[in-house]
Parts: sequence; C-alpha cells; structure tokens
Amino acid sequence: MKNIRQWKKLVIAMVIGLLVFQNVSPVLATMTDDETANTTLKIIKEDKDTKEKINGSTFEIKNKETSETTDLTISANGEAKMDSLLPGDYLVKEKAAAKGYTLDEKEYSVTLAEKEEVITSVSAKEQEETTKEAATPTPVKKATQNANQKAAITENIFNKVTLKDGNGDEINTSDRIQNGSGVVLNMNFAFSGKNYKAGDTFTTVLPDAFNFGNKNLSGNFLPSTEAEWTLDVTTRELTITFLKDGIQEGDYDVNISTAFKVFTSTEETIQEVVFKTAGKDTIYQIEVVPVVNYPTTVGITANPGVVNPTKGQVDAKFNLTKEKDAKGELKLNDYASGGTTTIDKDSIKVYSSDVSAGGTFIGTKKLLVEGTDYTLTYSATSLTVTLNGGLAGKGYQVTYDRTINKPSDSLSYMSTQAYTVGDSGTLSSNSAYVYLTMTNYKHIEKKATYNGSTQSIDWKINFNFDQDEISPSTVLTDVLADNDVEYVADSLKIKRVTFNATNGSPIVGGDASSDWTTSAISANGNFNLTYKDTNTNAYEITYSTKITDFSDRKIKNEITDENGVSADATIAIQPDLLKKEAGTIDYFNNTMTWKITANSDRIKMGNLNITDEFSTGVKALKSYTVRAYTDNINSVLLTEGKDYTIDKDVTPAGFYIQLIGDYATTDKKIVVDFVTEIDLSDVTKTIDNKASISYYDGGIIKYVDDVKASMTPDPAMMTNGGKYGSYNSTTGNIDWIVSVNAMAKNYDNLIFDDAIPTGLTYVEGSLQYRNVASTSEMMNLYIPLNSVGTVAKTGDKNYPTKVDTTGNKLHLEFANLENSRVFIKYSTKPNENWYFYSYVQNTAKVSDNGVGEKSYSYQAYASKLFNAMTKTATIDPSFDNKVNWVVTLNNISADRPINNPTITDTMKTGTTGAQVVKSSFKVINETTGEDIDSKYYDITYTDNNFTIQFKDYKATAPIKVTYSTISLMSGLVSNTATTASPDYGSLPMTYKSRTTSISPAFTIGSGSGTATIGSLEIIKVDKKDNTKKLAGAKFQLYTLEGDKAGQEATTDSDGKIVMDGLQSGKYKLVETEAPTGYTISDEYKDGKEITITADVATSVTIENTEQTGSAVLLKEDSVTKDAISGAEFELQTADGTKVSENLVTDADGKIEVTDLAP
Repeated sequence: MKNIRQWKKLVIAMVIGLLVFQNVSPVLATMTDDETANTTLKIIKEDKDTKEKINGSTFEIKNKETSETTDLTISANGEAKMDSLLPGDYLVKEKAAAKGYTLDEKEYSVTLAEKEEVITSVSAKEQEETTKEAATPTPVKKATQNANQKAAITENIFNKVTLKDGNGDEINTSDRIQNGSGVVLNMNFAFSGKNYKAGDTFTTVLPDAFNFGNKNLSGNFLPSTEAEWTLDVTTRELTITFLKDGIQEGDYDVNISTAFKVFTSTEETIQEVVFKTAGKDTIYQIEVVPVVNYPTTVGITANPGVVNPTKGQVDAKFNLTKEKDAKGELKLNDYASGGTTTIDKDSIKVYSSDVSAGGTFIGTKKLLVEGTDYTLTYSATSLTVTLNGGLAGKGYQVTYDRTINKPSDSLSYMSTQAYTVGDSGTLSSNSAYVYLTMTNYKHIEKKATYNGSTQSIDWKINFNFDQDEISPSTVLTDVLADNDVEYVADSLKIKRVTFNATNGSPIVGGDASSDWTTSAISANGNFNLTYKDTNTNAYEITYSTKITDFSDRKIKNEITDENGVSADATIAIQPDLLKKEAGTIDYFNNTMTWKITANSDRIKMGNLNITDEFSTGVKALKSYTVRAYTDNINSVLLTEGKDYTIDKDVTPAGFYIQLIGDYATTDKKIVVDFVTEIDLSDVTKTIDNKASISYYDGGIIKYVDDVKASMTPDPAMMTNGGKYGSYNSTTGNIDWIVSVNAMAKNYDNLIFDDAIPTGLTYVEGSLQYRNVASTSEMMNLYIPLNSVGTVAKTGDKNYPTKVDTTGNKLHLEFANLENSRVFIKYSTKPNENWYFYSYVQNTAKVSDNGVGEKSYSYQAYASKLFNAMTKTATIDPSFDNKVNWVVTLNNISADRPINNPTITDTMKTGTTGAQVVKSSFKVINETTGEDIDSKYYDITYTDNNFTIQFKDYKATAPIKVTYSTISLMSGLVSNTATTASPDYGSLPMTYKSRTTSISPAFTIGSGSGTATIGSLEIIKVDKKDNTKKLAGAKFQLYTLEGDKAGQEATTDSDGKIVMDGLQSGKYKLVETEAPTGYTISDEYKDGKEITITADVATSVTIENTEQTGSAVLLKEDSVTKDAISGAEFELQTADGTKVSENLVTDADGKIEVTDLAP
C-alpha cells in the first residue's frame, strides 16, 4: 500500500489585533500620575554566600514618626517594591525568613525622599542534619511509545522561534529594547514520520527572560482537535499534549504576547535569551536600555565638612543609559557663591565601567589614560573630557577636587553641572550643590559684660576658634589695668569648645582647666595660662571682677599670646542712677503706662526725691506703685505716708515723690510704675515724659538731670482709624474691615465711602457693624475681621442712619455716632472665578459731613486658584489589557459655572496598539450621577484622539467623562486631556490640562481574558425594495445591562451607520426613529441582541415598511342626503395618473381604497 504523507499545518494565532482572547496573565500594572507625591522603597534579598536571589521573606516597614507598620513580602526575582510610602524616616527589619534560610537580625534605617531607596538583606542557609545512610536512587525510566502507555516525547519538535516587538518587527541583536517592554514569541513545532498517541506530551522550558505573570495559559489548534498546549508560568514549561492516536505529521504555531521581565541593578544589560530548538539552540542576544531616572548624575561634598571646608570633591557619572555615539564629551562646570574655587588638575581621574540594567556601575572600573583614551580641556572652573572613539556603550565617571581659594569668607555654596554630550548634542545633564558655612572665627577674641545684679564685670575669652595648632609653647597673658576692681574668687573657668557640623556654631563643653597650667591670679585679675598639649582645640575662658569704685571711667582688659597676637575689651563705668521708660498705650481706655527706675547701682542715697513732669497729651495721674529692690528680683511694696509721700498738685503738671521713714536713707533700687490718662487729640508726633531725682551724698546734695521717655502712637490710631483685608479661600471672597473713630472723637454726621476696585464686586448682604471691644482689636484688625463679636443693631449710636450699596459703591452715614467707635465689615468677590493672583488696593474715606476727610487704604493679596481638571486611569478588573479612564471637569458650581466647555484628549500609544473604545463613553453630571443628554454635546474622533464639544449647555456641576482603551501589546499608554472655555478666564493651561500614564502588561494566550475591539455596520433598506437605501433612521446601542454604549447615530444617504471602536461582546440595538414615511422596525423597536466580534465586522441589514394611507368616498342625494349605491368612480393622483378604476359605491353609498402610497 502506497503511503501518502499528509501535512497538516495547524495554527493558533495569538493575534495582537482583533481576536477574542480566552486567557490573560497579568504581568504588571503600573500607573503613574503627574501629581503623585509618594516615595519608593526596594528590598533585595540575597543568599549570603552565593548572592543568589531569595523569595519568601517578609519585611516589616515602620514609620519612625507615626509608628505605623506595613508588611512587604518578596515573592519574585528576590526583590519587592513598596511605592505607596510617604516621605520620612523608616525602620526596616525581616520578620519572617524564607524557607531554609536564617532570619536577618539586622535593623535597617532609611530616609525616603524623592529618589528610590534600596536595601539589600542577606541570609545564610540553615544547617541541615544529614545521615550517612545511603539513599537508594530511583531509576529513571526511558520514555517509550506503545499502544498502552503515555509517553514524554524526548525528540525535540521545537522547530523555530522568532521574537517580535510591538510593531511586528523581528528583534535583532543590534536592537536595544526598553526594560520590561512587550514582546511576541512566534514559536513553531513540527514533526513527520511519527506515531504519537493520545496523552503523549512534548515539553520545552522557555527562557527566564520573560515575565509571564501568574496565570497559566492554555490553547488548542482549532479547527483541528489533534492536540492542545499549556504554559505553566511558574516553571515556564510549554507543553503540547496529543489528544488522538496515530498522529504522524504536524506543523503547529504558538504565538504568545507577553513582556520581557524587568532586569535589575544586579543584572547586565546584555542578555542571552536561549530557546532549546531542534538542531541547535536559537539564541537572541538582546541589549536592555538601563532603567535610570537620571542618565547623568553628579555629587559634590565639602571636605572636611560643610563648616570651613578647604575643598570640594566632585563625583560625576555619565552615559548611564549606555549610548553609542561617535562623539563623546563629558562636561563639568563649577560655580561658587560668595567666593571662588579652582579645579586641582592633578586630582582629575576618568574611569569607564559597564552599567547594569538598573543603571548602576557593575564589574571593575577601568582608569582611563589622558592622551590615550581621552583629551582633557581644563580651566579653573570647568573641564571637558573628550573620549577618543566617542561614547562606546559604557558608563563613565569623572572625579576631581575643587580647592577653595582664600579669602572666601562669604562662600555660601558650591555647585557643579554635568553634561553628557553625543552626536545630537546634550543627551542628559544634572547638577548638584552643597551649602557651606564659613565662620571666620578669630584666633583670640575678648568680650566684657556688666552684671548689675552682682555689680561685676564678666569677662570672656574665645581662644583658637580658628582651630590653629597650639602647643606647650602657647602662653596667654591677661592684663587688667585698673586697681579699683577685685577678682571674684574661683570665677576663672576654662571649657573646651567644639563646633556644630552643620552651621559651625560653637558648642561649649565641660571643664577643661586641666588642659592648662594657671599662674597665680592677682587681686585685680591678672594671670597667665600655659597650654600642656599639642592639638587644634578651641577654648572658652571666663572670669569676673567686682567693681569697688563706681566713678566714671573706662576699664580695659587685654589678652596676648606668645606670638604677640592680642585682643582687648573695654567697658565704660557710669553709675546707673535714673532711667525713665515709656510702656504701652491702651487705646481703648486712653491710658498709658510708665516706669521710673532710680539708683539701679544701689549706692547710698539720703532724702531721695523723684520728680515727674507731664507733657502735652498726658492729662492726669491715674494710678501708681512704688517698690524697693534689694537686687534685680526681690522687692517690697512701699506704703504711701509711711515710706514715701507724693504730691500730685505740682506745676508744671506731674508729681513729686519724697522717700521718708526707713527709706529716708537707702541703698535700694526704687521703681515707680504708674499709669496716666492721655488724649491723643493733643499729640502731634510723640507722647513725652521726663523725670529727675535729687539726693544727699555725704551731706552734699546731688542732682541727676532730666531723663526723657517717649512713645510714638501707632500711625493708624493717630489717623483715627485704619483698614485691613484678607482673602478667604473658603468663600473665595476678600473680606474687609475698617476701624472708624478709633480716638473716640465727637462727630456730627460721620460719612463713610468706599468705591469697590475694578475687578471686584461687592457681596450683597455682607455689611456688618461690629462693636469695638479692646485695644487689641483696634491694633490688630485681623482679630475682629475673623471673629463675630457683638454686632450693632438698629437704634445704636454706631448703627448707620443711611446705607447705599448701588453702583458697586458703599455709602454709609452715621448721624448719631457722636464719640462712639465702630468696625465696618464687608466682603468683595473677584470677578475672575478661576484664577486670581493679584494685590488689590482698596480705599475707604471718612469725614464729618465732608469735613476733615481721612483715607484708609489696604492692599490685600488674593490667591484664588481652582484646578479645572483631573484625570485618572485604572486597569479594568476583568480585562488586563483594558484601561478605564476618568476625566473630570471639577470645581464647577452654581457660583462658578462653565458654558459650553471643550474637552480634547490626545493619546500616545507607543507600540501597544491601544485603541479607544468608542462605545464606552459616558458623560455624567457628577453631582447628580445622571447622564448628560447627548443633545448637549458632540464627540468627534481623529485616530485615537477625541474632542467633546458641548453646545447650549451651562454646567453648574462637575462633568465626568468615562471611557476605555484596549491595548493589544503590553507597554506604556500616555494620555493628555485639556479643557477650554472663555469662562476659565486667565487660568493657565497648567491647570486646564492633565497627563496620566499607565502600563497595562499582560501575557496573551488563547481563550478569554482580554478585551478586543470590533465594529458594527447598520444598513437600512426599504422592505419591498432592498436596493432602496433609507436615510434618517436613528439607532442607539445599549449594553445588556441597559447602559448606553456610545451616542445615538443616524443613517446617511447610503442608508448606513458604521459604529467602530466597540468592545467585543453582546449588545442590544434599538431603532429609536424611523426614516420619514416609514414605520420603526418591529424587530428593533424594543431592541435586539447582537454580538460584536473582533475578527470580522458585524453587519446587520434592517428593513422598514413604508407607511400607507386610505381614501373613503361617500355618495349621497344632495337633497335628501340618502346614500346612493352603484355609482362608479376612478381614483387618480393629483397629476392625473390612474391609481384604481371600476370603483362602485356599496349599499351605504361608500367606497374605501386602502394601501395607498403617501
């Protein structure tokens, strides 16, 4: 019998386009938004000895500030990320070890900010107990093929494989692929001359270069039912299982759309992807573009620290994305503020290194040689490294020192900018800076302070704050050239000083007197200090001398070192016998406080008397107290009549105090606190008051000349009022307050006028008249502006007798005000509803019937800003390749309406093949949750972009637009939405536009699990004549749940509607309106279920029946009106065309003709 070889080519096409998929394994669903503020923490777990990655560990992440904890488990590739943590300090520790490994006891401290932080934890394997008992090996049976036994096929039927990118192009060795990008595996399995039985299986393990996700895949080879395939995503085993006996030949194609795994900072960028194909392995050598935030990085550190550094150290890395260009320049420019630096040429080093897939240096760095590997162009503040051979697909590093030139006393920061330059110009750049503190301390500094409580001079010596080297030859000599002072016993203190590492401020430590040898100290405080060690320590030396003679003079003290470097301090001695102080003004009660201090130095005085003289504006003494102080703290209250007398009836106006009794002779400090009544109407500039004393000293009367104290009243009070305003972000108003008649003058008829500034509108009903309650309120108008207080009411003196708010002006009259005070409060609203960043000057005018007009002005800053739009994207819970987008026009309200806005949406799909699902659109009133009638907007599509234009629509609530896209390949989809309307005014585009990106990543096998795109064609025809196409029929597509799927559509002149961009699935199609002259189809009147598929366009032809009419004729006697039968008629159209003939009236005289065309 002649054998006939029959070849069968069975194909399972994992189409990236329009197919109904049955199984999807999600790989990654990463969403990024331009407003996010969270940080990223990555934990890597490794074997301590082999550095292999370990899965199964669980780590606890604890926020140091809030003590909140989060668990993170490592389940794949030995690493895990947490990208939902807020910036701050965290403690990380392993709480559960991976199986077979010890627990890492180390606690890691990490600060999360803008960049990703990485922690690497290592553990050793647990020690296993073993026995010497030999294990009996289990023999491996060789696979056989017979009629009674299932077999694992050992012959390799994996014929070939091709890798393609999202555009369908084969990936070549020279191609660079994005880390984690989508990829299609086109695999072929073929054999002949075999006799495979049902249950036989062939298995190949796919390379560990792909992330197949966590869903196992399966598929068949319909229409053939000879075999099926499965993919175990954990083991990566692709298995073909035969379903029938006697299969001799086969040619199977399996195409899988998935994504490369994300290679990390521990992996090289060159990866070999090895497929175990028949004959020899198929090897793809791919180059992964490193994942880096900044392809060029630079850092600068101050040495030895940021305080008084001597140099800066620069470390820059370039080309971390491993570009290859004929041109390659590594440029660095240095800057300094408040000083200068110079590059130390001898410190310049240039390295090259391989770069990992995570953008970090990997392997051993190579030190490059100037002249051989690169050419150096150098100046004091810049350098350029020109690579011989250009950028060679390597990373590069340049390090050098920047010497800080002297003097640079004002140097505040150093910065460096780094650039990677290739064929097209600057490929990437970055900059770094470090803030510095130059303290410029002196070698020796001396200070003096008089201590009134101890009647001593406190001396302080700052020595070696410049941290120069000191040694046993260092001798300090202190000379005080005044014999009327006494050294205070045991007051000499020597303390070690260190400096804050951040700001350089001195930190005084403990006793360090043992570091020095101290000479005998003279009676007036002269001494020598000799240092014992050799170092750069700094010291603070303090001591005190008591004054024994208070006569007027200057006391000088000088410190000198062994090299003649010296510093001195001088203090003037003058007895403090009288001081006069002005206190505070109580504007509400028209009073003011004063203080007279006599004999602060507490010398002996006899018959001390104190005289105080009032000035203009000071009217009378209201209250007073007299106290005697033994020191600066302790005092006794003196009794009038016993310890002192007071005469309040003196000329000029004032008072006279005479100490008597136990205080007739005193060495106490005497303090007089008193309150006077004032009248600001009599004050032109300042309120002045002067005092004098006289006393006996050894029988001689002495006088202290007048000492004056002054107070300048608040300018706003001197103008009898003031104005204040502030923006209220809650209401969007600028609230104003005017203080009227602060000085409580008498008014016949106070008139208040305020012309509201252009761009603002008075808020009707906002006027209030508030009582004044305190000086604090008059001095701080923001207090009464932001509090309710007591409001004046009709009939009160401070309630207006006339109010006019027309014309965007305020006019008030207070005919009964007299000497009352009042706060006038009101609000204005910016006419710009969405964006108002401006200073607003508002002026109110007050007069007494037009006389003595005062103007009160205030400039308030209003910062009104409302974002017009938000945009979000999420992966659909049912379909991993479907993204649900939400665009919201927010902050719309009845007070902030928008008329006929436009929404424009632009999508960048990359190689994902993402398409807009036109049937998914919903336009919703977000406040009510109801759909907005489609008559108020039109949606137009251009490729994957769309525009929604509202018409005859005034939005008084936020508008939410929801829609979906379907990706055909894994990868990034970026979407930008913008809105426009004249009502947005000057709102910058930044606040009218939002870009959101998301990366749906998935593995596609055969079966369900992904969403696909299809289309629907509707053809409308006449039922009697199908060649007659009908225009004007309207249709609406609904989901089976009853939601509208897109807008209502109308047949065109060819009787057609094409609805594209529909997600595959079941819908209900409803004819909502028939063409003119026709009736609605009975079949589609209430809706008919249709199925949209991805492989072919769905087309339906719908017939409509033309509407018909009827004619009735009655024949009767013109006189009797009796019916006449037997009369014969013919029916014609208006132009005489015969329609029907031989029409005869019946017994009722009637003829009826039906089914007449319109």
